[in-house]
Amino acid sequence: MNAAPHLITRHLGALELLTAEYGAARVVFSTRAGGVSRGPYAQLNLGLSVGDDPAVVLHNRGLLCEALALGLDELVIPGQVHGTRVAVIGERERGRGARSRDDVIHDTDGLVTAVPRVALVTSFADCVPVFVVGETATGALVIALAHAGWRGMLAGVVGTLVQTVATLGVPRAALVGPSIGPCCFAAADDVADQFAQHFGAEVVLRESDEAAVDLWRCAAIDLERRGVAPAAIVNPRLCTSCDARFFSHRRDRGLTGRQVAIAWLADGDSEGSGT
Repeated sequence: MNAAPHLITRHLGALELLTAEYGAARVVFSTRAGGVSRGPYAQLNLGLSVGDDPAVVLHNRGLLCEALALGLDELVIPGQVHGTRVAVIGERERGRGARSRDDVIHDTDGLVTAVPRVALVTSFADCVPVFVVGETATGALVIALAHAGWRGMLAGVVGTLVQTVATLGVPRAALVGPSIGPCCFAAADDVADQFAQHFGAEVVLRESDEAAVDLWRCAAIDLERRGVAPAAIVNPRLCTSCDARFFSHRRDRGLTGRQVAIAWLADGDSEGSGT
């Protein structure tokens, strides 16, 4: 088994995707390239909650699923609220939130599954997507995704995600996906002080009178606190605010689309498909 999943950039048709594997576990981070949305949502907007035409968003989701050899109704999408609730997902949740906001996994910011081809999805446009892989006593894999905005990070969603994985198996590796970096996440003093108290002074960077918070390091600290070895935590340090390939809520002043993190366990017939 690999020590940690490393990201590779792949072009599948017009889509540009960042992909990684850990045994049968797959994780993909979309970029904004290759979809059919227009205006501030151009091109591959995958979020139904930002004001884009829902029919266009569903078309974009179909393009992504086709590229990954997944069915749209294999996706499971939560209704994210910047909280700490983590849901364990099974067969009966397959397809929740894939076509409509009405049947998302409500009030949830983390998903965990051990079921093959149940594709977990979190959406983001600066918030930190965190992917975790665990291993059961029989050698089967467990996968998990968290959506960690700064409020969720402070509240402990990453630690809660790993704790939930640990109820099913031993956490083995993690990957911190594209998200706003310390280069761009300026924070008010009261927010920066909360991060320093919870994670240590090292996560707050100060130049002149301005403070910035390193959310990537915060994620790694919580992963390590819950037992993920530092050498098994990968952070490609891709800032969504700096990198024009991504939607960024802060850079685009709130009017923008959403990319997704999508993770699944390949079954015996689909090993390697889409990545």
